[in-house]
Amino acid sequence: MAAAMRGLMRLNVNLASNTLLRNNLLNSCRFLYTEQSLGMQGYENSRLNFRNQFLNVENTFRTKMQEVCDTESSMIFTEDLKSMLHLAQKKPEDIELLVKMLTKFNVQNKDLRFGTFIFGPVVMRTFYYLDEPDLALTAFKDPQFGNFFEQLISYQILLCLLYKHEKYIEMREVYDLIKNKYLDGALYPRNALILVMAACYKEDTPETLEYALNIWRDLNKRGEFIMRRAATFLTALAINQNMPHIAVEIVTAVRESRYIDIRCLKVTAYTELKRFTEIVPIFRSSLEYDRPNSPKECYFSDVIEKLESAMAQENIVEDFELYKLITLLKNNNRILPETLERHLCAEIRQDAQKRKQRNQEMQGNFFPQRRQLSVTRSNRPVLRELL
Repeated sequence: MAAAMRGLMRLNVNLASNTLLRNNLLNSCRFLYTEQSLGMQGYENSRLNFRNQFLNVENTFRTKMQEVCDTESSMIFTEDLKSMLHLAQKKPEDIELLVKMLTKFNVQNKDLRFGTFIFGPVVMRTFYYLDEPDLALTAFKDPQFGNFFEQLISYQILLCLLYKHEKYIEMREVYDLIKNKYLDGALYPRNALILVMAACYKEDTPETLEYALNIWRDLNKRGEFIMRRAATFLTALAINQNMPHIAVEIVTAVRESRYIDIRCLKVTAYTELKRFTEIVPIFRSSLEYDRPNSPKECYFSDVIEKLESAMAQENIVEDFELYKLITLLKNNNRILPETLERHLCAEIRQDAQKRKQRNQEMQGNFFPQRRQLSVTRSNRPVLRELL
């Protein structure tokens, strides 16, 4: 235990020496889940409350906690650790003290712990707030912490922090550890799956494609519900790795076919395959789709530009129906200026209450099937122009 503590503290002091302002760090990084989705807003509000409660006695509290950590017979209580997690600042002495308290609290006689407070998510939010990805990863992988971080939201916060710092290899290592804990359980870390697929997409190598495909095959074999966002990252990765035939198989297996990312990925994959005839029904379906209170089905500009360029290179005859469909899409303002890449990596916003409800459903091994939406077909004027 002593060796592990020393290792953590050596890591912490080096990390905490970085004096960049937190806001500057946040503004310069990419995110996949919003901070509100990770519970950071509530955590930061709690920090303000703790600062007010400890007004003028913060340093006294730190001194007392240092004495407790240095005295073998003394104990760290739940409220002590909770307070330090909300008072810690990004400076070496605070992070060193926090690590000591975490370690001591974790190795105390469990029979003397009567509280039900779950520290994992709060610890990960603290690391996220302090912008300490290496410390968070070290703590997560440390065997002495055992089940300390075994919560879905703890996995998600850790992976988001690693993603923000482009630590994609480490994300795969974390996912492998997580996956092994859920081989036979009903609970499956869906958000962790999305994040590791995003990491594979960002790395964009043959190795990461094979890694992601192995995950896909394993989940299919087990009959798991694979979220659309994870599928889109894998599809885009396959296209980038010149495997459009694999991309087609993946994207056509996604149930939610009416999303713009699914449509655009299908078009992009078929464009790479020079299968332009397969794109005709996709465009026709979008132009025919008519459902009350639903927006028009659109496409991203870079997807259409790539398609037009490929058709020109293949010398497709000018009276081919696809040209007319593209013209109809343009004339009806169905081409968006945003790019597919930007859309794929856009932030995911989650409602905390819905997340809790979804986790409860997963605990019951219940994966609700999406109700098939009825689609009304109509003789829209834009399509009559093709006749």
